[in-house]
Amino acid sequence: MKWLSNLSIRFKFLLLPAIAILLLLSLSLTFLAEQKREYTLLVQIEREHIPKMQVLSRIFSDFSTNHVHFISLLASALKENISESEFYSVGREHISILNNIIKDFEKLKSSFDLAQDQAVLYANLKAELETYRDQMGSTVLMSSVNIDLIVQFMLRANKSYEQANTQFLIFIDNSQIETEQSVINARKNLDSIRNNLFMALGGTLFFIIVVSFILSQVFLRDIKGIIARLSGLAGGNTNIQIPQEKRKDEFGVVNHAFEVFREALIKRDEVKAQLYNEINRREQIEMSLRQSEERFRALYEDNPLILFTLDQAGKILSINRRGASQFGSSSDKIVGLSIFKLVMSDDRDDARKMIEQCISFPGRRRQLTLRKRDKDGNIIWLRETGQAIKDNEDAMILLACEDVTEAQNLSAKLSHQATHDELTELVNRWEFERRVTRTLKTAKSEKKQHMLCYLDLDQFKIINDTYGHAAGDQLLIQISKELKKHIRERDTLARLGGDEFGILFEHCSMSAGLRAANNLVKAIEAFRFPWGNHVFRIGSSIGVVEINELSIDYGTILSEADTACYLAKELGGNRVQAHKADSKQLAERKGQMLWANKIPKAIETNQFELYYQTISPLSEGNSIDHKLHVELLIRLRNEHNEIISPAVFLPAAERYLLSSNIDRWVVNRAFSMLNKMQKNAPIIEQCSINLSGTSIGHVDFLQFLLEKVDEFQIQPKQICFEITETAIISNLNAAKKFIQQLRDKGFKFALDDFGTGLSSYEYLKELPVDKLKIDGVFIRGIDKDPIKLAMVKSINEIGHVMGLETIAEFVETKSILDTLKNIQVDYAQGYYISKPQPFADIASIENSAGILAAK
Repeated sequence: MKWLSNLSIRFKFLLLPAIAILLLLSLSLTFLAEQKREYTLLVQIEREHIPKMQVLSRIFSDFSTNHVHFISLLASALKENISESEFYSVGREHISILNNIIKDFEKLKSSFDLAQDQAVLYANLKAELETYRDQMGSTVLMSSVNIDLIVQFMLRANKSYEQANTQFLIFIDNSQIETEQSVINARKNLDSIRNNLFMALGGTLFFIIVVSFILSQVFLRDIKGIIARLSGLAGGNTNIQIPQEKRKDEFGVVNHAFEVFREALIKRDEVKAQLYNEINRREQIEMSLRQSEERFRALYEDNPLILFTLDQAGKILSINRRGASQFGSSSDKIVGLSIFKLVMSDDRDDARKMIEQCISFPGRRRQLTLRKRDKDGNIIWLRETGQAIKDNEDAMILLACEDVTEAQNLSAKLSHQATHDELTELVNRWEFERRVTRTLKTAKSEKKQHMLCYLDLDQFKIINDTYGHAAGDQLLIQISKELKKHIRERDTLARLGGDEFGILFEHCSMSAGLRAANNLVKAIEAFRFPWGNHVFRIGSSIGVVEINELSIDYGTILSEADTACYLAKELGGNRVQAHKADSKQLAERKGQMLWANKIPKAIETNQFELYYQTISPLSEGNSIDHKLHVELLIRLRNEHNEIISPAVFLPAAERYLLSSNIDRWVVNRAFSMLNKMQKNAPIIEQCSINLSGTSIGHVDFLQFLLEKVDEFQIQPKQICFEITETAIISNLNAAKKFIQQLRDKGFKFALDDFGTGLSSYEYLKELPVDKLKIDGVFIRGIDKDPIKLAMVKSINEIGHVMGLETIAEFVETKSILDTLKNIQVDYAQGYYISKPQPFADIASIENSAGILAAK
């Protein structure tokens, strides 16, 4: 209804008559249109139905006349008053007349629109006429055959005529009924139009009344609103509701006037209230100023912060009691002094810059942490916030100082702890990495040369394990102090972990770095560590790498130094080894590092495979039903389907403590396959499995082993574990405990590579093993070297005295095999007996049994 509100009052009063006129005009036009349509319908009936009836009457008359004449023709033919040729000629004329009647009848349909029921009657009548014509034609054609046939065809034609005549009458009656019905419908429509006109007039009158009522309500609502707003404003009420919509009629102008009048009243009341509030505010301000001055003085003097006011030169204009107390004097004695006298000399330039910045940018706050001395001469850290305030042309500086000494000391302590080793107070691994990375940047940007050393203590583990961690920690502390004496102040000494140290020689050539590293080795060699009643000597191995513009990153540099360090250790220790890109030993060490990454992946993806090599008895008494004694060997199949020898990857596994992982894989795979073989072809008497020193030192591995025995239902007597002498000696107590626990359950043990250790016979008495495997270094050439023969013979005899079986490795010729038989070694193993074959090849195992029996 918004459009109605926007109309002026004049247009609103003209709206109702306009609507009434439009409605009446619409009704009149509608009535005239309907009358015209019905009149047209009556004219159409007159023009269409009457001619149609005339045509029908003519066709029916012609049809009846033609039938009478044809019957007369037939009667003449029966009385023989007419010849056959004349009968035939006259009959054809009647047929022609009948065809014309049918054609006229067909034109009737094309000339006039027939209703659906008339169309059906038309079709039936046409069919009867055609049937009648056909009967007439048959009668004419057969007239010369037989008089009886003429009579018969005459009867049929007469019957067809009667049916056609009946259809004609029906069609004429229907057409007449249709015409009468059309006239009746036309008259009814005229009556309906008159009735609808009366109803439309009544509806129009009702609509005009309703619209008049609605318009009157709209007018009354606007007038009542104006009266209400006038009453409210007259009573001083400025909260009256004034319509906000933008109206374009006279009422919109009145509403705008009301809005202007109300705003004037509101502003008048606001001015009165502001005047009253201003008077009260001024009275309260005067009272508050007196109170605020007293509070400010108390807050200023006793504020926990140290508060200064300074002039542009830094002279102290005022200081609160808290500040004066902190500096051990009264306010009167401090006022007039320069603020810079209270600041530490190293920080005075920063303090001056802060004052200058405050003066240059008044209103901006500046913050700085400076050191000052308190009344006791102690250094205190103050976080100072300064701001200059313009007073006419002069500027005064307000300075608020917070004592952050405790937080500063704590931050320094935390920073030191984050970058230094807690035990030795040396730089830690992370800070060392940061410094090396920074140095590497200068090497690349300024083409400078630096040196990095990776130092590892020799024999430290012996002291740590024998005398405890307290002794080890004290040794590390003293060594750290000793190392500091032999490096420059600008160099960095860091503890990287355990007994490993890193030294960064900045701006140092390779030759100078090597000299410095050798001095460190000599210093550690000369160092003596007293502990209790003992004095210890230790050595060190140092790997040295150059940092220059070609260096890659920290990780690569440290890895190269670590590799060089361990190469120095393997070469005997207590020496310096420089990293060289073309060094064969370093290349091997890098290769081991690569294998350290490949081995876990190979275990995960099942790239390892088990091979076996037969251990053949050398006397008939040791052979039991031709069942085999084999040693399991591990191989690795790489991504190119090539078999990799264990000599390539096992050193890396031992170096990076991955041997135990390989042992677990071997035990799991071997036990699984033995379980299947026992069910299908139990031809293996005993299976030897190699274990590393890492595995026998772990309680978890023993538990894992026993779980796999239960899982795969392994007979303990079927398994013989081979352990090297070196692995046992490195952890003798743990090895003895491990071996004894498994032997108690029925497992066998063989001491592998026997004879190469310096203390073989000494430890042999303490080891609960069942077999000795004589190292292959003694077996090669035993048939030609009498010294090797004597040594093997001695080992064999000592083993037999101790009740141990002996096994000779690397038997590669028949001559060596015969020599071993002569000295009564129990078993032999080597390429002459059998080459390693896939353990899964059961057929190969059976063939080996036959081969051994033949040999």
